[in-house]
Amino acid sequence: MVVREVALVVRLNEDERAGWHAAARAAGWGKTAGWVRSVVAAAVSGRSGTAPATTAGRASTPALDPRLLGELSAIGSNVNQLARALNAAARSGQPLTLEAAAVEALRVDVLALTAAVKAASTGAPMGASSSGDQR
Repeated sequence: MVVREVALVVRLNEDERAGWHAAARAAGWGKTAGWVRSVVAAAVSGRSGTAPATTAGRASTPALDPRLLGELSAIGSNVNQLARALNAAARSGQPLTLEAAAVEALRVDVLALTAAVKAASTGAPMGASSSGDQR
């Protein structure tokens, strides 16, 4: 444990303080002081980024929308089924034929989940896509 005995006082207006707090939370920090220390240390050492060196001072993992968790679980199950089928076919020396429709359905599910995660991270309503990109 590092004991810090010296304080550095930085005066901010309320908008600056709120901005620093928001940036710290967005970077995953529970305490703004830890985030500021990380940013300054990175600048002094010439590195980039603000990732915490430890989990101390970090905010707890944010709760995820149960709908997103359900979608992620369903997609994970589909991917597991594909992986098991591929592994079983490889062990037995048999060629595996995948139905194009099943693979396409998985691709669509992944695109939908990606859009939902992007929307959740920007505060947009679920189902809204910022780019409309459906590659």
